[in-house]
Amino acid sequence: MTAEDGTTRMTVGDWTDHGISTVEGDMLCSIYPTRWRFCGVVFRKSDSTFAQKNEYLLVLQSDRFEFSVVK
Repeated sequence: MTAEDGTTRMTVGDWTDHGISTVEGDMLCSIYPTRWRFCGVVFRKSDSTFAQKNEYLLVLQSDRFEFSVVK
């Protein structure tokens, strides 16, 4: 989840951290103190739903994640 000021919270499995996200060129970049800095490209998926939590695809150098925006 990212706020207007760029502060962000990410949860993957049991891991949760707070950090900062910025847009650099056409990439979304985030820094988390307990992990790493990463940049990736976000795509909107046409065959997805909010209920399935897979509306967007974040593609990183070594992985990818499906997610939906928290409303």
